Amino acid sequence: MKHIPIRLSLTLLLLPTMLWPTYGVAKEVKGVRVSLPFTQLREAPSAKSRSVALVYGNDLLAVQADRGDWFKVKTARDEIGWIAANQIQPGTGEQEPLRSSAKALDFATDMRTTGRNSQARESLFDVIRYFPNTREAYQATRDLLSYYPLEQLPEANGKEVEAEYLVKANRLVPDLLVLHGEDLLKEKRYAPAIKAFEEGRSRGADQARCTQGLHTAMVGNLRAAVESANGELITTALIAYKDYFPQKPLPRDLAEKLVPEVYVSGTQQPPAEAHPPLPAGPPLLKETKAAPFNIQGKQDK
Repeated sequence: MKHIPIRLSLTLLLLPTMLWPTYGVAKEVKGVRVSLPFTQLREAPSAKSRSVALVYGNDLLAVQADRGDWFKVKTARDEIGWIAANQIQPGTGEQEPLRSSAKALDFATDMRTTGRNSQARESLFDVIRYFPNTREAYQATRDLLSYYPLEQLPEANGKEVEAEYLVKANRLVPDLLVLHGEDLLKEKRYAPAIKAFEEGRSRGADQARCTQGLHTAMVGNLRAAVESANGELITTALIAYKDYFPQKPLPRDLAEKLVPEVYVSGTQQPPAEAHPPLPAGPPLLKETKAAPFNIQGKQDK
């Protein structure tokens, strides 16, 4: 059945901002609730935009902007992103700072037992991100090792996990993130792959491997945007690529399709700065054959 986008008032009743991660504090919010078991918040109002966070069924989100089909929302963890109108319903109540670590792990387990392995892996990493150094984070790491058998972790006995076990588990997380990112690349899920490689790099994983993974994911993300012919997506993907790889040329086939307006005539010289400005509108899909250029606008000879 087709969902009709809902229109909501942008009037919000918020108590003072909560600092993450403050446990046990709630704030009263007029907003929307997630109507699906789980979904992703997007960086831009598009289903193909990069994922910035996972939200779960009945989570209450504060509304910051309303575009009809998409709503810009803020979670209790102060994450901000866009969610489709057909994934939410009106809601008011106390915005929980965090779902319990046990509930988060149960959700990941449900995803796994129902065969939704990609979502299960992402949910397990969420447990590790949001509940570090807990029994649930340790168990999530053990569960991830069933997908990526780097080594075995001993089973934790009792409510507390021994410190040496936690240290060992935390040491494995960066490599698990890289392996997860490489799996996401195979699935052509470029946005979550970017997130996995970013986090792996920040946690100390092999830098060269992360950089290669990020480049592959960024190029794939840009190809998907070009194939969609969506100007907003193309602009977002191109800016992201330039931010990460200002000196690295675009692949030739993309360079032949994407020509910033300032270089279309072929008579203007590229600006000296590393980040030349994009045109006000979306990048132009080239209509006539022109010499390919790199990301700084220099003509390839």
